[in-house]
Amino acid sequence: MFDSARDRFLINVRDPACVVALDAGTGVIRAQLTVSGAGPHGLDLDAGGERAFVASDAGVVVALDLTQDQEIGSLPIGGEPDATWFNAERQLLYVAIGEPGVIDVVDCQHMLLKERVTTEQGAHTTAFDARRQRLYVFLPTSCRAAVYEELNDG
Repeated sequence: MFDSARDRFLINVRDPACVVALDAGTGVIRAQLTVSGAGPHGLDLDAGGERAFVASDAGVVVALDLTQDQEIGSLPIGGEPDATWFNAERQLLYVAIGEPGVIDVVDCQHMLLKERVTTEQGAHTTAFDARRQRLYVFLPTSCRAAVYEELNDG
């Protein structure tokens, strides 16, 4: 994942559990950000908020402050994650968890689980369309795709 504000790449490292920041120009390690959940897997950025969100195989989402290069919060999720997508407009993180087949929706302002949406077992491939506010989930067992759309409250 490219952190344009700091001209570096962020890369999950399974063991030891961390995110390594590589200088975009030289490839030199600039920082190693420790992650409290074992097996960092999913990674997405909130460029405007200068945060990164890491979903780990330990069943936890961790928030990292990219200005201080340190963990600032975490919360448990429903299992080992696959794909993650950050919705900057709504400050939500969508975490696909193939087993048991759910999307955990994390409120990133408060680091709380907002919603758990049942998909189907094995559903872990997703795509997010920020302009249309739609999350596409590919359902391998039934050979379908589900579309979830964020609607305006009120």
